[in-house]
This record gives sequence, C-alpha cells and structure tokens, in this order.
Amino acid sequence: MHVSDDMIRPELQRFGHIARRVVPYLTPTKIHVINALTGAQRGIGHQSLSYEQHFIDRPDGSQLRLCVYTSLNRPRNVPGILYLHGGGYVMERPETEAFAIQRFINATNAVVVAPDYRLASEAPYPAALNDAYLALKWLQRHGGE
Repeated sequence: MHVSDDMIRPELQRFGHIARRVVPYLTPTKIHVINALTGAQRGIGHQSLSYEQHFIDRPDGSQLRLCVYTSLNRPRNVPGILYLHGGGYVMERPETEAFAIQRFINATNAVVVAPDYRLASEAPYPAALNDAYLALKWLQRHGGE
C-alpha cells in the first residue's frame, strides 16, 4: 500500500516523507539517521496530553528517561500502562508514539509511562529489557501519585 502525504497527520508529514524514502532499505547508517531525527523529538509532548519527564538511576549510574503522559484533566485512581515504543529496540523514541499513547489515554484515562530505553546500537540485549523493568518498578512505586 502506498502512503501519501494526505494520509499522514500534518505535523508528521515531513517525517513520513523521509521515512518512506528510508524504510524500504534499512541499513545501520539509515537506522542512525532515523534515530537522529526522532531524537530531535525528545521532550516534545502532545498538545492534548499532559507530559512530564522523570529520570531514574540505572545500576551503572547512568539515567533512564521516562516520559509520563496523562489526560489534561488528570483524573485520580486510574490504571497505569507501561508503554514500550516501537522500533524493534533499534530505533525511535517514546515521543514518536504520542498518538498511540493518546488513544490509550482516551479509552482508559490511564497514566502512560514510556521509557526511553537504550537502543541495541547503544547497548546490547538485555539493556532495553532491564530499562523496561526499571520503568515498571518506578510505575509501581509511584502509581499512587
């Protein structure tokens, strides 16, 4: 199926145009380019969501960034969802999934925690899995907040 620009949300059309040219033939260099482009989205929330960043320490002393999304009215006593962004542990960032996260929040009023886990190009398996587990433990400890 061909995806045309009018099928993509206006704010994502530029990225979609680039992705269509890059994705058919992924190479390590192209993955690096995709990660650089999506890295530019770090810290950018979504207009219809409340967005916060939290940083937690990993056992090695480095920090894991957590993106926390809630609805703007911030209801209490709602479920928490740990959301692992797409990209096969090789590319992208949590912010690239803001529209999918918004759907979860619209359907459930949940708080969504999306870790910016280490990508395989930065740290081999099980680094991303360990980051996801740290995020899950953080969600459990801070769920009442």
